[in-house]
Amino acid sequence: MDFRFTKTLILAIGLALANSANANLIDVSYTTSGSAGNWTYDFTVANNVGDPNNIYFFGVYIPNGTYSNAPGPFTTEYSGWTNWGLGGSNILYSNTWTDQSLGGIVSGAKLSGFDVGSTTTSALASVQWFAFTYNSNEITYTAGGNFNGFTFNPGFEGVANVTSSVPEAEEWVMLLLGLPLLSRVVRRKPC
Repeated sequence: MDFRFTKTLILAIGLALANSANANLIDVSYTTSGSAGNWTYDFTVANNVGDPNNIYFFGVYIPNGTYSNAPGPFTTEYSGWTNWGLGGSNILYSNTWTDQSLGGIVSGAKLSGFDVGSTTTSALASVQWFAFTYNSNEITYTAGGNFNGFTFNPGFEGVANVTSSVPEAEEWVMLLLGLPLLSRVVRRKPC
């Protein structure tokens, strides 16, 4: 085995482990499936804010986005929410979900199934999101990284990146055509 390949592989594994150890206060990721004009985005939200801050309000900005699922106990909510008046950005979030009981996603947990369909021609590689947490004990949140003057109800904003996607037919063809070429290159290379 080539020493450079081994060194690169070890570096990639190390970076992956380091990134997984550094969780954000709220981690949002998503998968994409479908094809041009008929995309589905499935969001997963992880709450790392700390006890007892529950995520009860979450939203994303997706052009031409329409709701397709709300995981229990959340329901679909506003189709045009902005955080500007609360100290956040002026992005007009097109899809939002809320848990009126304020229980939502408890600290240390994550929830999937926040689904949005979109008619864009190409899948989005990143999506803007926001989330609000609520502390039922009304303890002041002081860890930072938030907006909103109500300190027991901090808001957070960020950008989620796609974690995986279902390849389109053209990508499968290119992959299948490339495998024989790759195997020839590997076979010819001396160990």
